[in-house]
Amino acid sequence: MKFFQFGGVQRGVVRAFAFIARAWRYAAFVLLMYLAFLLVTMPAARAYALLKERIAPLQLYELEGTAWSGKAALAVAGTQQFQAVAWHFRPWALLLGHTEAALDFVEAGRHTQAIAGRTLGGGIYLRDVETRLPATALENMLNISGTGLDGTLNITLAEVTFADKKLSTVNGVLTWNNAGLVSPKTALGNFVMTLETSGQEIKGVLKDSPGSPLRAEGLLRLKPDGAYQFTGSLSLRDPGRPDLEQALRFFGSPGPGGKVAISTQGMMPLPL
Repeated sequence: MKFFQFGGVQRGVVRAFAFIARAWRYAAFVLLMYLAFLLVTMPAARAYALLKERIAPLQLYELEGTAWSGKAALAVAGTQQFQAVAWHFRPWALLLGHTEAALDFVEAGRHTQAIAGRTLGGGIYLRDVETRLPATALENMLNISGTGLDGTLNITLAEVTFADKKLSTVNGVLTWNNAGLVSPKTALGNFVMTLETSGQEIKGVLKDSPGSPLRAEGLLRLKPDGAYQFTGSLSLRDPGRPDLEQALRFFGSPGPGGKVAISTQGMMPLPL
């Protein structure tokens, strides 16, 4: 009889502990939801005041919205200034162990959209990056400053990852549309560079679009620290074009076969 009584007490204790465990889980869930609610609804200005020292030297001005989805009229980081900055955190990424936000901003007159994220392991990544640069951004890279390059450089990056503040992966496409010279006004065609990562190597293969007045081929090698080296060549598709022959000389002196060899190297600034 005592044995059955003792067994009943045991079952009662087990049920009590199970109830307490369920109550704690429920309380933890309610607390988590409450904290999430506070985060979602906290004014962006208030959140910035709390985090200002931790995110220095980044400075934000004229904040609107909430910490979860808000805007800043101006963001300053060192010598860089970003206008019309907007962010929206993506809650579903938390299920995959990521903190992720969609970003939208204007810098130096160019509009950029991207999704930025951080993994639980501390890895930083960008994806779905869309931006554009004026063709003049290529002048220093190609060592032809002052020629006045024309057209637009469209940048579409499917994936960019960082490890220890260095590049780890870059996959995407760079397109120089309506390439040309401003003076004398000369159309050169369209050029495409495909960026791919294989193992530890990041490469970019340059080709001209079919029908472009100039033939182009080249290879970009990009190192994790941002150091790059580009080697390539340009040549006339139609040798009977004296205007294009003159334009080609802006890039260098033709060698055997009428090709102009291009070789340049430098450092690409990294966002981190």
